[in-house]
Amino acid sequence: MDPRFLLFERTEGVDELFVFAPALNRVVPVHEESRKQPFLGSDFYVSDLVLPNLDTYTHERAGEELVGERRCVLVASVPKSQEGALYGKVVLAIDPADLLVAKMEFFDPKKQLLKAY
Repeated sequence: MDPRFLLFERTEGVDELFVFAPALNRVVPVHEESRKQPFLGSDFYVSDLVLPNLDTYTHERAGEELVGERRCVLVASVPKSQEGALYGKVVLAIDPADLLVAKMEFFDPKKQLLKAY
């Protein structure tokens, strides 16, 4: 069985995130400091798997791209403040037909590509 996530998004206060760890056969809370650490030995962080507070970024359309067979709109999001930010920019490829995120690219503060999902 793969790990499973449960996210309680709060309109006020801090969101709560839990993960079911099959190896432990239990649900484990994911604390804020853990969200900026590699997830299960991968190149991704827990924070990469949940939506950030959209108001803390500036967003702009960055073109279009074909991802697989999907014609996607590219949206570039840059943190309004680099303090505490994991990335200098994140680009999402979103299929407007069903609002599916088909690809995510994560860039460092110098806008160099770090990883893609």
